[in-house]
Amino acid sequence: MNSETQTSIESSLAGPSSAPACLNLEAVRNLTADLALAALQDRNLSSEAIEQISRNPGVMKSRKVRLAIAAHARAPRRIALRLIRELYTFDLMQFSRFPAVAADLKRVADELLLARLASVTLGERISLARRSSGSVRPEIRMALLRSEYTPLARALEFASYLPPVQLRDLLHSSRLPEKIKTYLQKDLQRKGNSGNSCR
Repeated sequence: MNSETQTSIESSLAGPSSAPACLNLEAVRNLTADLALAALQDRNLSSEAIEQISRNPGVMKSRKVRLAIAAHARAPRRIALRLIRELYTFDLMQFSRFPAVAADLKRVADELLLARLASVTLGERISLARRSSGSVRPEIRMALLRSEYTPLARALEFASYLPPVQLRDLLHSSRLPEKIKTYLQKDLQRKGNSGNSCR
């Protein structure tokens, strides 16, 4: 692509300053993933422009572009939902951590993550846990405490945030290895006994 065409695309992406940005047909045909990502950085990009970008099959091969479209505040909901369902597991986790994403879309992403948890390999689970840095969302902590693949260190971390009654109930239905469940139950008893002796 020559610099004249690229300048034309960039100017059509920017659009007039008083109107929301839109793309012309030539710009859509000549669009690259880098230019699409640059356009998607604009919070004022119109939903029509986002839809036009999503129709470009060459650009939509990029995982970054699909993630940026799904996370864009003005992305049409039907496109965002379709893209969320197509995201890879790690992209889905990254999407659910974006602060600007609508709450209902985060909920869909979380539900998809929980549904995929059973089919994810142990190495991927460990990597997800490391990247998540210990989720602050209680429902994800509880789901990880039910998983048979959660390592002891993470189980202890997640258990420390739950009220004892809730943790006790959760351990009854958990598929954690017996050693980890036994350790957590003994830890609960110790905390319960130390709390009673202080009174």
